[in-house]
Amino acid sequence: MPSLSWRTSEPDQTAMDVGEVSSELLPEFMPSSSNIPQTELQPLLAIALNQIPQAVYIKDDRHCLVWANNAFCEFVEKKLEALLQQPDFEILKPAHGVIPATEALQPSSPSPTTPPIRCPEERAICKSNGELRIVTLNTTPLPDTARPCWLVSLTDITQQKLQERALERLTYLSETISQAVNEGLWEIEVSAKRPTHAYYEIWWSQQFRSLLGYSDETDFPNGLDSWIQIIHPDDREWVLTELQAHLGDRTGQTSFDAEYRMFTKTGEIRWFRSIGRAVPAAPNAPWRTIGILRDTTERKLAEAETRQQQRILLSVLENIPHRVWLQDKAGRYLAANQAFCQIWQKTPETLIGRFNHQIVPPEQLEKFHQEDEAILTTGEPLTLEEEVMIASGETRWFSTSKTPLRDEAGHIIGITGISMDITVRKQAEEDIQRINEELEKRVEQRTAALAKLVSKLQFEVSDRQKAEAALRQSEAELRQQAMDLEQALQQLQNTQAQLVQSEKMSSLGQLVAGIAHEINNPINFVYGNLLHASNYTRDLLQLVKLYRSFYPTPPKEIMTLANQMDLDFVMGDLPKLVSSMRLGAERIQKIVMSLRNFSRMDEAEFKAVNLHEGLESTLLILQNRIKPRPSFPGVELQREYGELPLVECYASQLNQVFMNILSNAIDALEEAVESRAEEGNAFIPQIRIQTGICRENWVAIAISDNGLGIPETLQSRIFDPFFTTKPVGQGTGLGMSISYQIVTERHGGRLVCESEQGDGTTFRVEIPIKQ
Repeated sequence: MPSLSWRTSEPDQTAMDVGEVSSELLPEFMPSSSNIPQTELQPLLAIALNQIPQAVYIKDDRHCLVWANNAFCEFVEKKLEALLQQPDFEILKPAHGVIPATEALQPSSPSPTTPPIRCPEERAICKSNGELRIVTLNTTPLPDTARPCWLVSLTDITQQKLQERALERLTYLSETISQAVNEGLWEIEVSAKRPTHAYYEIWWSQQFRSLLGYSDETDFPNGLDSWIQIIHPDDREWVLTELQAHLGDRTGQTSFDAEYRMFTKTGEIRWFRSIGRAVPAAPNAPWRTIGILRDTTERKLAEAETRQQQRILLSVLENIPHRVWLQDKAGRYLAANQAFCQIWQKTPETLIGRFNHQIVPPEQLEKFHQEDEAILTTGEPLTLEEEVMIASGETRWFSTSKTPLRDEAGHIIGITGISMDITVRKQAEEDIQRINEELEKRVEQRTAALAKLVSKLQFEVSDRQKAEAALRQSEAELRQQAMDLEQALQQLQNTQAQLVQSEKMSSLGQLVAGIAHEINNPINFVYGNLLHASNYTRDLLQLVKLYRSFYPTPPKEIMTLANQMDLDFVMGDLPKLVSSMRLGAERIQKIVMSLRNFSRMDEAEFKAVNLHEGLESTLLILQNRIKPRPSFPGVELQREYGELPLVECYASQLNQVFMNILSNAIDALEEAVESRAEEGNAFIPQIRIQTGICRENWVAIAISDNGLGIPETLQSRIFDPFFTTKPVGQGTGLGMSISYQIVTERHGGRLVCESEQGDGTTFRVEIPIKQ
């Protein structure tokens, strides 16, 4: 057996790589220069290598095993005698899908003088029982041996790999969930020995960076300063104070929940909410806080918009002369205008939150409760006239409409009501009733007197022909008187209906005029100052340009501020902003003018007006019904205006006529849309308005729709008082009757209805130019 000289070298790894000396266990590889006899050294080395947990074996230049320790034999589950002279790539068979064993396990043979070089290999192998394991093979050439040999150490890293894969999957799942819910994750680890923010371990998730507009860790490093620098200056101090209080409490009782502003990468200011929870830790170990970051900008904007809408709604409610209130299902008052509070001698602050039994007198409580229960049970609105005793003890009549209040899902969540004081009208009705009773009594008296007269004539007049003539005359007088009384009663009923409708239109006109006046004052102030704002803006921008031309390199502080505020963009956008404000103000002025034109409360006499302005004002007021909605495609308007002179008329009354005709046309188009939708046919609602001179000194206005039309049997009753085709509670039947009287009696004109069922309806108004 050839002998080899032993060469010592400095070890470069831990005890797991003690293979540098394991070749001495074989007599063939024993060094001849050792000071310890071979008979003593070989058992010691063999015992030492068999005691270590590291699997180790030696192979020759044919890759056959020449020795292996106990740990290797236990790993492959075979005895040493069965392994000797077996190729290692047969013992450690590669798992399916990896590179061949000869490529994985055969290192290049070094020359005898080459220093030891470690060649680590990570491979998946299949044990004899079919179990898959992942191992690391470290191959080291043995120097100064009789023939080339290598020491191979094997480390089983299967559990480590499984843990790494579980961690990768957990990280992937957390990022995926974070992106799905659009929330960023963050983690702060605090050292127990040095609990200051300079020693915090920080981690931001990828979604955390994405919410702020950053791409990766190089763009937004894992450090507390990265986050602190982008917090809005007004929020930075209190946010850091709350975070420090949270991190300083190792009990975990102090939570971290802050909503604040931050600058994104583009410089945009957005609202975010951070929520953190402490993770318990051992007494002297680091403790951690894990949290989320959520973008709440849209919610903040929505809340601001909701508050603005609530302020506008409250302002409108306070300007309505009728009583308006809102209750939840339990009867608790949620809102009420000043008019409603006054009749119960309450203020909004003392009324909101109370129930009916705390406001309404006990004798009326049960009636109100039954009305509310009926609305909540059936889901149908309720309209009634009722006599109510108010807080002052006075009894008054009210026309009340109660409607169920629904949420977005259609569930009833309360009741909204509006009530109009009709005490004066009720007194007028009582007066009319009294007059009718008196007339009936007089008719009965006259009838009785005539009966006596007839009886007397029968006895006193001997001439039969004279008696019959007198009787016929008496009967004719009675029939004439009965007809006169019937006409008087009909006229009284019509007068009563017109009185009610006129009172409603007067209230509406006062409301419209009041709102227009209240809006007109502030918008005139805004519009009047826009000219000065535009001039000041132009002068300031000119001054900035002059400064730039004479001082092209200003101090660093000025340059920094100019870059932060994006001065070039501001200089270009500011004139556009002022221009858009001017357009908005002009638009509001037009709306106010349309409202005032429609109401014309100060014009009770004939006046020459432009009828086109009245039509446009009416269309503007009806714009909410004309424009598209989810269940309605909107109305296509066709204006065919001719050359019209100024026409002498009652402007507000003609506007009422236009309003009634256009409202009925929109009702007909909505009904047609529903009908065509059920049939599956496409339908485009249209209204055409034509104006022109129909004959000498006369003008005509024709309003047509392409709805379902009016049946021929009903056309003759269109202008009859109280006639309506709408469901109960949706129409009074007075709109077209009053319109007919306004056109024919007040203006000496004509109102004609032309309709063919299935082809739409046209109403034609003709009035003289001068009265």
